Amino acid sequence: MDEINIMSIKNKIALVLVAGAGLATTSLAFGHGAMIDPPARQVSCIQQGPLTGICKEASNKSNDGGQSIYTWQELTGFVGGDHSAAEARKAIPGHLLCSGITKGSGFNMASDKWKTAVLKPDANGKVNMRYGYTQTHVKSFTEIYINKKSVDPTKKVIGWDDVELLGIFTAAENTSPTSGMKPSYTRYEDFNVEIPADRTGRAVIFSRWQRVDQGNEGFYGCSDVVITSRGSDIIPPTPEPDPIEDPAPVEWYEYAKFTTNQAPAIGDTVIFRLMGGTRGDDLVKISKPITASNVAGNWISELATQINRDHSNLVLIGQKSASGSIAFNPQQPRNNAIFLNETGRSAVLSVEGPANAPIAIVPANFEVKSTSDASAAYTLDGSQSSNALSYRWKVVSGQGTFWLQEQQGGIWVSSSKKPVVRALIPANTTGTAVYELTVTGKNGATHSNRVTVTVKDNNDGGSDEYPQWQQGKTYVSGDKVILNGVRYVAGYWNQSQPGSSDAWKLADPAQVVEWNTSMTYISGNNVSYKGKNYSAKQWTVGNQPDQYPNIWAVK
Repeated sequence: MDEINIMSIKNKIALVLVAGAGLATTSLAFGHGAMIDPPARQVSCIQQGPLTGICKEASNKSNDGGQSIYTWQELTGFVGGDHSAAEARKAIPGHLLCSGITKGSGFNMASDKWKTAVLKPDANGKVNMRYGYTQTHVKSFTEIYINKKSVDPTKKVIGWDDVELLGIFTAAENTSPTSGMKPSYTRYEDFNVEIPADRTGRAVIFSRWQRVDQGNEGFYGCSDVVITSRGSDIIPPTPEPDPIEDPAPVEWYEYAKFTTNQAPAIGDTVIFRLMGGTRGDDLVKISKPITASNVAGNWISELATQINRDHSNLVLIGQKSASGSIAFNPQQPRNNAIFLNETGRSAVLSVEGPANAPIAIVPANFEVKSTSDASAAYTLDGSQSSNALSYRWKVVSGQGTFWLQEQQGGIWVSSSKKPVVRALIPANTTGTAVYELTVTGKNGATHSNRVTVTVKDNNDGGSDEYPQWQQGKTYVSGDKVILNGVRYVAGYWNQSQPGSSDAWKLADPAQVVEWNTSMTYISGNNVSYKGKNYSAKQWTVGNQPDQYPNIWAVK
């Protein structure tokens, strides 16, 4: 029979102590504690001597190099907020109550082979339980639970929904000293716990000792017990467990590649799921948010590390060596595989977009005629974008020819952080301008969208009916002209430029033109203002479209 010698483990501890002799005292405080009576599973395994049977299997499945045994007092998890059980439910997976998340995952196994301790409640149901410390924390408390009567801990891994609270105990300021104990601890505290009157027979006591400080550290363990009737030494009969045998070696097999061609973007979430059981329930479900710091590929290593740390009794991510060991290769993150130790299970890696993803909304592509006498500007409104915390417009095609303006009369720029800008087309310029809006949302998630402005030659030169407007020429009521592709009719004698005063009216009411404060509009005229189109309900001049809903209707 292959045994793991506890003395060799003790020698490892001695080596660490020698190596750390020059360090500060706090570095030697391995911390921190576990239930001693009734003993937590890892404590019971040490007390039994060389690791065999279920103890050896649990150590192997923990895949932590024996750390869950030689650092038995450090099966930890981290719970923030108010450190309550409600917060613990969020931080500690249900299938890891007996170990926390750092090591010892194999000690969560459901089995009738765990050695039990006898609990003898007095006539009032009270029983003494002892917690041993290698390092105490005054600001702390201990929660003690028992599995629900309907749950058989020999057949089901206990989770949060499988236990009920027996009591919460605040840490005493002065704990009792002790020495010469196995395993070694220096102080202890006794808790007087009441066992429900209807509880006898086999059960699991789950304990959570939680620090109340910024460290958020807690210590987890499960103790297997047989409970007598109140005030009695009689142990109720229990089914005989199967003979203890050395377990067969854990056979890990390659299920699939860990990653394929997934390329998540900032703001996405990568989700790893391991499913099993008759209903395909989630045995493991981990969500990894994608941020600017891990989008390049670091998310693969981060996710694999979390899986191997928290769920090594169920699944491993890595590459298998000739000796059979499995380790993640960070130099080739996409060449690692998913390894399982039970058939009938499945694993999947998926990418989900964020619920509140930013979406850039831009105007539709449009076409304009080039101008000959002055530059022209057209509003680009991105303010209707969804879930946007910041904006950035830029010229992505036609740079150096086409520009942006942040306001009328403003400088010509190639990019802007304003949500609403103006596409500036210099006079006598033709071609295609592409403007791109990128919006940024929560967690740095971004989304981009483009609008294309096609600028064509204004080469029609007018027509017999609508000749090209000429600067300095006198026009009278009823004269027709065309300027920058827009047709006008003179309202009275004038020499002004069409579109700049009430001397001209639009010949085609359906045509959309930039609103001008001096232009006269009649019912049915259409204008563009601040990225929106409006239709005049009546005669108007100088009435800003977004300020007079009784005059202008949004189209």
